[in-house]
Amino acid sequence: MKNLPTYNEFINEQEEAVNEDASSLATSIMLLMQSTALLAVAMAKSGAFDTYGSDQSLKGWWESWKRDRKVNKILDRLQKDPEIIEFLALPANQQKGKWQKLVSTKLNKDEIEYLNSVSRDRVKKGKI
Repeated sequence: MKNLPTYNEFINEQEEAVNEDASSLATSIMLLMQSTALLAVAMAKSGAFDTYGSDQSLKGWWESWKRDRKVNKILDRLQKDPEIIEFLALPANQQKGKWQKLVSTKLNKDEIEYLNSVSRDRVKKGKI
């Protein structure tokens, strides 16, 4: 004769299956939450949120980009200047203390604020 489960055996078997499914789902959700938290910590430590998250960092980046662009234009112009080329060909002891005086004569009143950003090495290399 065929063994038919009783009502209680049938109900207990169904509860075990549901409990097993729920436990695996709960484990998956917990692992997902932990990995998300670890990812957030890693991104915070790497500075990913600072770059795009605040207006202040974006504003600072924009200001430095504009400054670098203006200084690069000055460097490009000074690289082609014959007096600058001649001055850079002099020995270092003859150049000492005269660089800023020479460069200040080459800058207009809008560019004079960038005088300290223009160095001999930067003019030789051409870019910041």
